[in-house]
Order: sequence, then C-alpha cells, then structure tokens
Amino acid sequence: MTHRLIRKLELIDTRRYPGFDQAVHAAVLVLKSPQAQAAIDPLPRHLAEVGFAAHYFLKESDLIPDKTPEVGLADDFAIFKQVFARNRLEIDNVIYES
Repeated sequence: MTHRLIRKLELIDTRRYPGFDQAVHAAVLVLKSPQAQAAIDPLPRHLAEVGFAAHYFLKESDLIPDKTPEVGLADDFAIFKQVFARNRLEIDNVIYES
C-alpha cells in the first residue's frame, strides 16, 4: 500500500494542498513502522485511522471524485488533517521511534 501512496502523490500538484505531501509521507512512515507491522486486532486508534486515511486517498471515487478540477483531493486532505490532529502524539511517537 505504501508504494501506491507515493505513486499517487507523485501524480498530483501538492501546491494546491500545502502540507498534503508531508501528511502522506508521515502516513507511509507510520504504516511501515515496526509498531504497525506487529499490530493485531483491535488496532490502536491511530493505526486504524492512518490506515483509513491512506485507503481513502487511494480510492478514485469518494465523496469528491479525485478528478474533479480544483477540489478533487480536498476531502482526502481533510481526512488526513483530521487523523493527524486527533492522533498527533501517537503518530509523532511512531515516526520518531522508527
């Protein structure tokens, strides 16, 4: 999944969504982390939510289809921002422990 996130990120103009590229790269770090690789159900909330945000970003058809000019990724970015706002401490711990 992580390589698909990076590939899709390379196809978009991140200047329209400042910080989106950092959010996706942080999600990749979380998903590749030893904590994520060793996780079992029920997943910790931060891992489940980062996984949800990543999966949502990879979907072409979601609340606002990604191909919609000007706003196609606004919903994807909003989800990433909310997930990171809700889980900042846990995500930072995972990233800085890696």
